[in-house]
Amino acid sequence: MKFSLISPTFDRPEEVREFIASAAALRYDRGDFEVILADGTPQDGLRATVEAASRSAGLPVIFLQEDYLPVSDARNLAARHAQGDYLIFLDSDCLLPEDYLQHLSDGLVAEGWDAFGGPDAAPEEFSALQKAISFSMTSFWTTGGIRGGTTRTATYYPRGFNMGMKRSVFESVGGYDVHFKTGEDVDLSIRIQQAGFRVGLIPKAVVWHKRRSTLPQFFKQVRRFGAARWALAQRHPGQLKVTHLFPVFLTLGTLFSILLGAISGVPLPIVFIGYFLVPAVLAGAQYRSPRIGFLAVASTVAMMSGYAFGFLEALLGGGLHKKRG
Repeated sequence: MKFSLISPTFDRPEEVREFIASAAALRYDRGDFEVILADGTPQDGLRATVEAASRSAGLPVIFLQEDYLPVSDARNLAARHAQGDYLIFLDSDCLLPEDYLQHLSDGLVAEGWDAFGGPDAAPEEFSALQKAISFSMTSFWTTGGIRGGTTRTATYYPRGFNMGMKRSVFESVGGYDVHFKTGEDVDLSIRIQQAGFRVGLIPKAVVWHKRRSTLPQFFKQVRRFGAARWALAQRHPGQLKVTHLFPVFLTLGTLFSILLGAISGVPLPIVFIGYFLVPAVLAGAQYRSPRIGFLAVASTVAMMSGYAFGFLEALLGGGLHKKRG
């Protein structure tokens, strides 16, 4: 078997049904890939949904369950049961385009990567808010292309929503570090590169990433990403770059300039406000929708402030990399 498609799950039955349906629609030899879900839903509450979705899609699904199974433990558990030569780690809120595995296969033939990743994006049928959030998370203006949005891969590390590797590579570096609360996917990518394996981007291997459905949920998710950046800096000296601090500078600069502007009466925050208004133009043009452009402003504010809050919270609290007791 060539590919093992692995996803950690925790409740969210509709999301899991859609993930299974998208895997079943892949235009690839069914005998050459498998789907493994490692679930932490308490009282085995997701099993009936998975079994029904598997029958409906006509796709066998290997379902592993332990109550409150953490994400890294779930991925490691699934990897131990995997039969594929390549382990493909995906988030359960991702949908797979029908040519996803073919693009992966073609990319591996062309480049021979030991580990690899692909971009995420939003298809036409996603909601306006989902498209706005996708813009904020993938645009060069907001993230600099670090998630695979560009072909410049010097600072690119595959991430857990869409990353893969040879099973031998995964085993060689010891899999996911279960002591990381978040950022475990980037930590794994860094360790793979440090071990001397070839890591690269397969640009056509795109997944449709639904992410969170409300701005408060998105803020909470990105807050964890900010905290993870500090944890990664603690584990891997030299990994913290000035660009990683940009959301912190932007958020604090905006707040301070607004405060000073209110005190002095001078419109000081115009530069910062200008930055947040650019997504309205770029996202509006990309999706040909002024509404999505307006929502992209809100999602960019949520993303930058959430990341900054999480980073500062972890910095002042001593970091995320704490062993579970």
